[in-house]
Parts: sequence; C-alpha cells; structure tokens
Amino acid sequence: NIITKSGGNQFRGSGFYFFRNQRFDSKAFFANSKPLNHLNNFGGSIGGPLRTNRTFFFADYEMGRIRKDRPFNITVPTVKMRNGDFSEQSGVIYDPTTTPRTPFPGNIIPRNRMDPIAAKLINAYPDPTRAGLAGNYSYNGPEWQHNQTTDFRVDHRLSNSDTIFARYSYNLTNGRTPSQCPAT
Repeated sequence: NIITKSGGNQFRGSGFYFFRNQRFDSKAFFANSKPLNHLNNFGGSIGGPLRTNRTFFFADYEMGRIRKDRPFNITVPTVKMRNGDFSEQSGVIYDPTTTPRTPFPGNIIPRNRMDPIAAKLINAYPDPTRAGLAGNYSYNGPEWQHNQTTDFRVDHRLSNSDTIFARYSYNLTNGRTPSQCPAT
C-alpha cells in the first residue's frame, strides 16, 4: 500500500537527515573488533498549488546509504586437518579402501592418499583466526546498500465533489551482501 499526500494552496515542504555510525555502537558479541557501521538517510518534500483552489502538486525524494561490516563466526578446517591430521576429532576416520573397514592410525590420512580435488578445495577455506574445532573463524564482511525513492503527484479538482490525480513513483535499490566465508 502506498499513500501519497496532496498539495495545497500554500507552498510547504520539509527536509530531514538521519545518520548513525560505529562511534555510537558497542562491539557485537562475536566480532573481533567494532565493525564499521555508517547509515545516512536524507530527503525532503515540497507541495503547493499549480493553480489556486484547482490544481496542486506534491513531490518527495529520499536517499539512504548504508555501509557496514557484518560480523561472521563460522567453522573452518584447522591447520592439522588441511594436512590430513584429524586427531583433534573424537570420531574415527576409516580407510575406504579396506575390507573390513580399518581406521587410519591416529586418525591421520597420509598425504599421498588425499584426493587431489579435496586438497585443492580445502585451500578455498581461510585459515582459522582462533583456536578450537568449532566457531574458529571470525571476520567482518563489508556490506553496502543504496536506496533512492521519489514520488510526484498532481491533483486536480474538477468540482467540489470530484477530483482526479496522477502519481509517479520511483524506487531503486543496489547493494552487496557479504559471503559468510570470504574467498582466499
């Protein structure tokens, strides 16, 4: 639903500006540092007569700009896991080529037994930024969004009981949402 105002016999307008940034915020619980957080929202409106008591206009414009860092906390393979050493895990890693299934000694897969595709894929993950097997990587991903909105309306009074109006509205939104796991 959209509701737009009609102009009147007097010229009237308004303007606004709202801003916010990280200086006024606290650090998010999982963030390593206080993330960037810039919000700028501004605009205005004007209305008035085109022809007194008959034809009126109303126009508004709003621009919003958001630039911020979104904190992420995810799990990535540890340095030992990248080299085939899964001794940090409590589960047993079995050799898939043996019957009956035989565990790899010490849960360590020899380098010459690692699949070359898996070895390349594991390098797509970033190195851990903190210790542990879970939640061992955190970073602030850059995010931005720009919004522009404008409306223009013309009202015409045909008689005391009949009016018509035309309205044009425009809305444009562009932005970027960061990945939970950045490319390395």
